[in-house]
Amino acid sequence: MLDLESIILPLSAFAFVTTITPGPVNLMITASGANYGFIRTLPFVLGTCIGFFCLQLSIASGLGILFHHYPSLQLLLKIAGSVYLLHLAWKIASAAISNYPDKKEKPITFIQASLFQFLNPKAWLMAITAMATFPVADQHYLMNASLIAAIFSLINLPSAAAWACFGISMRRFLRNSKSLRYFNLTMATLVVCTIIFMFY
Repeated sequence: MLDLESIILPLSAFAFVTTITPGPVNLMITASGANYGFIRTLPFVLGTCIGFFCLQLSIASGLGILFHHYPSLQLLLKIAGSVYLLHLAWKIASAAISNYPDKKEKPITFIQASLFQFLNPKAWLMAITAMATFPVADQHYLMNASLIAAIFSLINLPSAAAWACFGISMRRFLRNSKSLRYFNLTMATLVVCTIIFMFY
């Protein structure tokens, strides 16, 4: 059985550092918070955490081995992730510009956020590193992997929520449609820029 006492602090620290730092998902959550508010961004936040939890379990179950045996899959993942990121960046850039968002305007959904983690190279790197760094290999392998994934996801939740709150706090400076448009374009541009780093 996993010795939680010996790994809880280093795992929590690793999870916090990797989930709180800027990345494509956090930038999109910030934009969503600024445009739609916290309640309508909450499915995005929850989907991100649940999706990452499922990704970690998938890797622990052997999905990550495919990358070892078929390195070309990494390139395919990067390309697919990049295409989807471009789509999401366009969605941010073209969001309805209003300080009172139309309720018909839909932010990223729980399902979209969950599935995106499987196309997010940063999420793959984080998940593979976590499973490779912290001990899970014994007779309770799947349970240990589940505990690591659960701890990581619990740390991920407030980190993602913090980015949503940051976006909400920006609304006080986005007092008109012009400033909100510039903000959305900036967020979309930053998301696109993250694509460049995926290939280095």
